Amino acid sequence: MRKIATGWMLLAAMLLVAGLLGCEGDQGPQGPAGTASCMNCHTDQYDDELAVLLAPFQTEFEESKHNTGETFLRRGDDVTPECSRCHTNEGHQHYVNTGEAIAVEFSSRISCFTCHAPHTNENFSIRQQGPVMVNQGGTYDRSTSNECAVCHQVRN
Repeated sequence: MRKIATGWMLLAAMLLVAGLLGCEGDQGPQGPAGTASCMNCHTDQYDDELAVLLAPFQTEFEESKHNTGETFLRRGDDVTPECSRCHTNEGHQHYVNTGEAIAVEFSSRISCFTCHAPHTNENFSIRQQGPVMVNQGGTYDRSTSNECAVCHQVRN
């Protein structure tokens, strides 16, 4: 268990470093102009307005099966493209971006950024903007619920 926790902490540190190196400004990596937009959300100052805005969504997510479910732990022969597109962060993002379902053997848990892309969209809008193909035929197009319909639909 300790090795797993250490591995996750190492991965998080590497992602943080990669993210910071990705911010370019007129003064080079991590320059003031390059990080100005990052600091709108990633600040060390408490923002009461943002906290009040996000609190109900964070509470709802914490209690949901998206957060407490463990289907992302499947390994080996249990991993299928059809499962990964909804039960893994990486599989879902790949499916929404490309329309192709892939098997993701080593996956991460569904999180807010699975369905929302604030770093790409610069807001909390959903990833799936357009109509969704329905398993039983046809399409579903109901605005912001299109993202939900990628996974939440009737299956045989």
